[in-house]
Amino acid sequence: PTGVALFPAEIYITPRAWAEAAYDIRHWAQLEKGGHFAALEQTQTYLDELNTFFRLLR
Repeated sequence: PTGVALFPAEIYITPRAWAEAAYDIRHWAQLEKGGHFAALEQTQTYLDELNTFFRLLR
């Protein structure tokens, strides 16, 4: 299972169709702020996305 959180200022944004062709996507989120260092830039949002994804796997 794979979870994706797309932060808009990331270096490269993987197209959803490509990700779905290669991985079992269970969670996909396009976020409003953040970039390559999302854990430092948007700490709470990053943690919320991790929690959301792992809750799905319970």
